[in-house]
Amino acid sequence: MAFYGAKKPRWAAIQADTDASKYPTYGAAASLGPLVAVTDAISYAEANNYGDNELQETASEFQSMTVDLEVTELPAEQSAAVFGANLTEDGDLEFGGDDDAPWGGLAFYTNKQAKVDGVQKKFFQGIFYPKVKGSRQGATYNTKGQSITFANGKAHFVGTTCAKGKHQVFSKNFDTEAEADAWCDKWFGTT
Repeated sequence: MAFYGAKKPRWAAIQADTDASKYPTYGAAASLGPLVAVTDAISYAEANNYGDNELQETASEFQSMTVDLEVTELPAEQSAAVFGANLTEDGDLEFGGDDDAPWGGLAFYTNKQAKVDGVQKKFFQGIFYPKVKGSRQGATYNTKGQSITFANGKAHFVGTTCAKGKHQVFSKNFDTEAEADAWCDKWFGTT
């Protein structure tokens, strides 16, 4: 299946993550703005053991993952929550050396195309990261020249396994966008 398009990123802080039989519980989810792109990368701890001039044993275990999010505009209130920054009464967003970003869950959904019984069909799939911690990315501010270049809001997340031992969840293929959207919402408290 080919992925194309992605939509409606949402994030919520973890309230509890102690039960190995359940996913964490989360507070209310907040929109992270119109989604441009999500890129994730998984790191594994790996080792190979050789004996008698050949590979005898191999091990590959999940270590961590990174998730880079790009949106057209990351709202100030959500930036403060995700990055542990301070939003002043005047609406200024202050970043400092003592910012303490909380662990949270991140979800969005994507469009997919595939041939089913020889017929091309469109699907929607939810993607969920149960335990990620955000950090702010740098920005580029360009002057206006003969053309306009947009600079989007960015966030970098580091992910690990939650108490249940999971680090990413893919939904089944949904026929409608509304089903994928509802699947993303189900992970969180009131949205």
